[in-house]
Amino acid sequence: MQACYRIHVKLINHKWAFPFMQPVDPVALNIPDYFSIIKQPMDLGTIKTKLINGEITTEEEYISLVRLVFDNAILYNKQQDDVAVMANSLSAFFER
Repeated sequence: MQACYRIHVKLINHKWAFPFMQPVDPVALNIPDYFSIIKQPMDLGTIKTKLINGEITTEEEYISLVRLVFDNAILYNKQQDDVAVMANSLSAFFER
């Protein structure tokens, strides 16, 4: 799991990670349909906490959660939206 944590530090320090660092707040963002579209919300900050607390026990689980962050962003946002572009870029960075 140390490798996952090291990868996660690189990911959260990426210049485009900031929109994905905390849970989406549909009220603050005025997106009331968010939870009707996104059934499994996830963010990089929650993943970091889960790593630190030992709640993620396998590399596969870690990979799945990180992919969920980006999949959610791409699903909810239009392809040309900044958040979707950032999600695609960070996803490619992560997969490398």
